[in-house]
Amino acid sequence: MRCSLAITLVVTTLLVVSPRNAAQQEAGIHHLIVPLGKDGYGGITRVSGDPDTPGAPFVIRIANVDGEIVAPHWHPEDEHIVVVQGTWFLGAGDRFSRSDLREMTVGAYALVPKKMNHFAWSQGHTIIQVHGIGPFRINFLDQDIKLLSKASDTSFFKFKSGDRVRGPKGVGVVKMGAHSPLEKRTQYTVETGPNQAYAALEQDLEPAPR
Repeated sequence: MRCSLAITLVVTTLLVVSPRNAAQQEAGIHHLIVPLGKDGYGGITRVSGDPDTPGAPFVIRIANVDGEIVAPHWHPEDEHIVVVQGTWFLGAGDRFSRSDLREMTVGAYALVPKKMNHFAWSQGHTIIQVHGIGPFRINFLDQDIKLLSKASDTSFFKFKSGDRVRGPKGVGVVKMGAHSPLEKRTQYTVETGPNQAYAALEQDLEPAPR
């Protein structure tokens, strides 16, 4: 059963800083500035707080490569999303569907209520900033996802790590892969240069000579 996704788009041009109260000043608490990093093309970076601590506020940044599909999943907490780089497409439902995606450009905000099934797709190297109250967990609807990095799962993949391939975004080397039996989809991360990569479906890749 699909749920409607309430996405509020907010473009912010001013940085508002709330003054610290007297107790904070006496405790020596200072403001925190965390620049947007350039530490690779994927993964989760902790900005502040601890996303693993129940009841504690946190801020994290999640990076996705160009063309990456984020499989349907849900979180046990409300997820507040702000796009800080690239273009993020967000949709609600139990299965990934491009027709259900809504575009979010830099500065756009979305609230995904806890336990709502949702999915995403990135256009360009995309970074979203997520804040909420921990613990932060990603629960995929397909609990049997196979990873190329695990030797026991390699039979599900046409290509292996290190293979040179040609795809929609050029020639590169396979770095990662994931197969979803539920979604009947296999996706690879193809590295084309230092800190440069894109995601492609298996049917869109072919072997490339060295």
